[in-house]
Amino acid sequence: EEGGEKDFPVLNTLRRKHMSVDVVDRASGSAYVESGRTKVVCTVHGPKTDTWSSLFSEHGRISCFVTISAFSGSDGERREERREEEERAAELGILPALQSAINLLKYPKSVIEVHVSVVEADGDLLSPCIVCASLALAHAGVEMYDLVASSSLALRRKEGFMLEPGAGLTEHDGSLSLSYMPNRREVTQLVQVGQWEQEEVARAMKVGLRACRSTHALMRLALLQHQEKEEE
Repeated sequence: EEGGEKDFPVLNTLRRKHMSVDVVDRASGSAYVESGRTKVVCTVHGPKTDTWSSLFSEHGRISCFVTISAFSGSDGERREERREEEERAAELGILPALQSAINLLKYPKSVIEVHVSVVEADGDLLSPCIVCASLALAHAGVEMYDLVASSSLALRRKEGFMLEPGAGLTEHDGSLSLSYMPNRREVTQLVQVGQWEQEEVARAMKVGLRACRSTHALMRLALLQHQEKEEE
């Protein structure tokens, strides 16, 4: 890629990942994701009757609840106020990334509850939370158009892109988080922070989509391995 690779090199590789499903009893579906030092557990409950909705709806809805362990950060105990802000931000980020992946018309007047628990955190939380939630929904048998993979990167303008930056990367010129359904070639969410040039965004999208496709393959493998184990 003339210009692109040369001007915006990728400075690192994707984190080592581990994924599994069916990790929590008494849930419709569950998943566990490790991405480097970040560890996330997700449970799905439902579809079930939406008691909060007084009007009949032609399609269902999903609700999302995120909890972050007080000792999840590399700096030890997190301040309560900071943790609550991160939990709300994660909830607001997960919902739109997943909503367009679920055939909600199949679940009228119903709600699907997604509970995400961050056990350990190192840097970006949104991407591993989205991946874990998508896996848990698939394990629950919720009808989805595709698994939603997610990736994040940071821009250091004089150096290049950092994939899945950790908490130690405090100085950068911008960040981008991308959620994607590879089988449908559809971006379900894009979160961009900082001042970006058009060329930088275009290059970052290519890098992010490639990372999503790699993660998507691991997600499919986790589900396949579980299915094979169940059939033994």
